[in-house]
Amino acid sequence: FLSSPTSRHAQHLAANPRAAAAIHEDYRDWPDIKGVQLEGRVAEVGEGEAARVRALYGAKFPVVGKIAEAPPFIVAALARVRWYALTPDAVHFVDNAAGFGRRARLL
Repeated sequence: FLSSPTSRHAQHLAANPRAAAAIHEDYRDWPDIKGVQLEGRVAEVGEGEAARVRALYGAKFPVVGKIAEAPPFIVAALARVRWYALTPDAVHFVDNAAGFGRRARLL
């Protein structure tokens, strides 16, 4: 993920690099929710990996991938952010159709 290093959560991660995240589609009703919950350690992506990470992000969001063609406000915003990676030490699959909060540990 990307964020400003001056944001509150980036400053908190600098003090305590543990975080949790949930990944799922935007469902209209909670019983339909299926997705992944993960927790682990967050670290800023090093310079050696940053180009690869930007390319992956740019594949999903072409305005970032084609920075030479991006509007000036996007270029300026990207110059102020840092790239971060969450390396999970626990991953769960959530399936509310099987029961509210039902999850299975994958890692």
